[in-house]
Amino acid sequence: MKSINELRKICQNTRPSIWTDFQNKFYYQISIYFTYIFIIFRLKANHVTLFSGMVAIIGGILIISENKSLTLIGFLLFHLFAILDMCDGEVARYNKESSINGHFLDWFMHYITSFAMLSGLFIYSISFLDNNVLIFTGLIAICIPLFDKSITSSGWTVIVWTRLRKFNDKNKIISKKKHTKQTSSLIKKRLFFLLIHPFMEHWIKLSLLVLSLIDLILEQFNLNFLNYKVLILQYIGILGPIYIIVKIKNLFKKNSLNDGYNRLFISKRKPKLPNDDFL
Repeated sequence: MKSINELRKICQNTRPSIWTDFQNKFYYQISIYFTYIFIIFRLKANHVTLFSGMVAIIGGILIISENKSLTLIGFLLFHLFAILDMCDGEVARYNKESSINGHFLDWFMHYITSFAMLSGLFIYSISFLDNNVLIFTGLIAICIPLFDKSITSSGWTVIVWTRLRKFNDKNKIISKKKHTKQTSSLIKKRLFFLLIHPFMEHWIKLSLLVLSLIDLILEQFNLNFLNYKVLILQYIGILGPIYIIVKIKNLFKKNSLNDGYNRLFISKRKPKLPNDDFL
């Protein structure tokens, strides 16, 4: 069996350098040890992907509990999902079994984990929601991360459909994306990120983990903490639709779909990740 350093060269050094934030860098350092175990047991990449989905579902079930320790474990499992999400690709690279089916399954599991997390928050919160309006916003909250991912999925889908319908028109070039200067200050960007991060599955699980840890610690001193699970659910349910509408509006305003079409079919420039991975 190869060493961890050898596995990093095989499984990680050949992957696109897309892990640019601190959270992914942390997952990146840990994932190879799980990959080592999966390789020993001769698991295939798709098996790891399915296992990650099961971990997310269990996490969603645990956060329903009012037991603060179980809640903390539940949110930890969502971070374990993120680690396993890297492991399936590493196992695929080690076994040289990367496939389009695997990419589909990997992307689909992100829908599963988002649904599990928000559904868990909703089921926990429902006993605290004393009117139909709050219940309705809770149901909307479940849909927000799914809609958010659908913007990217639907965007690339219509890009490919457009190409198929214009397959014979090889010389047609769609208008280029208009680039706008970023003038907002770093502080404004950080504040804006704090406002919108609950709508992003990648970041909200970190905030929920921190809040659950604070809640557990305060309990040891017989101190009450705010009911963050209900508040987060309502925040997403009330402001989430605005976030989705603005995101779609910006998609059109920045001509992102045409730009994606050009990157995929017209431009001769080699794609640069992570920027070219998104619309």
